[in-house]
Amino acid sequence: MKSTGKSYIIRIILCLEIVIYIVFNYLDVNYWGRNNCPNIIKYIGVLLCLLLAFLIGEDGYSREDTYLLQLALTLTAAADLCLLILNKFILGVFIFCIVQIIYIIRHSGGKIKKKDIYNLIIFILITIFVTTMFIRFIDYKLLLIGSIYAILLLYSVYTAWKTFSRNVYPITNCYLVSMAMTLFLLCDINVGASNIIRQLGISHDNIGMISNFLVWIFYLPSQVLLAISGYKKIKIFNI
Repeated sequence: MKSTGKSYIIRIILCLEIVIYIVFNYLDVNYWGRNNCPNIIKYIGVLLCLLLAFLIGEDGYSREDTYLLQLALTLTAAADLCLLILNKFILGVFIFCIVQIIYIIRHSGGKIKKKDIYNLIIFILITIFVTTMFIRFIDYKLLLIGSIYAILLLYSVYTAWKTFSRNVYPITNCYLVSMAMTLFLLCDINVGASNIIRQLGISHDNIGMISNFLVWIFYLPSQVLLAISGYKKIKIFNI
């Protein structure tokens, strides 16, 4: 595909993402919980991010980097299908665990240390032990997979910010990756808060609505930034 044609398609996709972002936020504010339409619109936004990644072609940094990004966003689409449409929460979080592992590999630029891997494994094992032995007041399966995901996410955010010192990408793309993963973290903080409140049986109508609203305020921009971060030359967007 010629650069000008690709640039035109990318601009259309980005404009659609903006429209989708405005529409589902409007629906969330004014028609909260009344129908499933906002979730479908949100999922379309996720699929458009995946399309952005598959348009990279020869404009990526390397085949490996492009492949990892495309794989991560494909699994992200699968995870969001579970969470948004199928209501398979534990399966969705499990898939997101794999997504974060892929991003850790991608953003480490092949420079991840064995010490970091060992520490990550130790933290996960400790989490499994504490969850299964001491915590009984909420669904331990959900807490277990959620805790493992939280550890992976935090390390993934750390790895994203380390792209600056590791010179994994040009400075602009380092900012894209770091901002994307930080937004990802802010999104999942709200996901976690909402689910903990629900599991504890606390009255959470207003809190739950605010938390769920903030989830997608942060989430869709994070996915757009991640998709864009795969392009070697930002000027291809011509915006």
